[in-house]
Amino acid sequence: MFDNKRLLSETFLVTGEVDKVSKVNYDTIKSHILSHHKKENYLSDNPVFYKKDHFKVGHHQHIQWVSDYIRDMFNLEYKKHLLTLNKNYEDNVSAIVLQPNHSLITHNHINPYDYDYSPDVSCYLNLTEDKNLPKLVFEYDDHRKKELRLIQKLFKNKFILFSSSLNHYTMRNETDKDIILLCLKYSF
Repeated sequence: MFDNKRLLSETFLVTGEVDKVSKVNYDTIKSHILSHHKKENYLSDNPVFYKKDHFKVGHHQHIQWVSDYIRDMFNLEYKKHLLTLNKNYEDNVSAIVLQPNHSLITHNHINPYDYDYSPDVSCYLNLTEDKNLPKLVFEYDDHRKKELRLIQKLFKNKFILFSSSLNHYTMRNETDKDIILLCLKYSF
């Protein structure tokens, strides 16, 4: 007879959308993000560092509503205590504008030199509508099974919440539009 089984770690991916009865206006969020899409707002100018694709966006009420909704619904559904990463808004919220014929390089959101301020959970919210949106690819290992991939489609105004330690990238943007993603980060 077995005494006790303990889960030592968990890697996850959850998809969803903010309830349609909310007052969130996605076009307002998109406009706000695009107003901050300037070279000086990018988190890095290093061409081989993933933060070269992320840029700072200032506080906006609709972004806060989205972040709060995702956090609260996750906590309710999964009996967890997800928190905003830290008090510095710029660490919690960023955006990506993926231009035509570009892709995101493989990366995760863990800073190996600063675990205390690395997120546990990350989220992408897609704000672009198109039939041929690039897919997000998540790389992971499952014990002996190595180099596994999960391909996740992007849908307008839907979010993907995932373990921040998951390596991921986007396939090439084959549309003629910029793909706009809001990135949110949380901790337990």
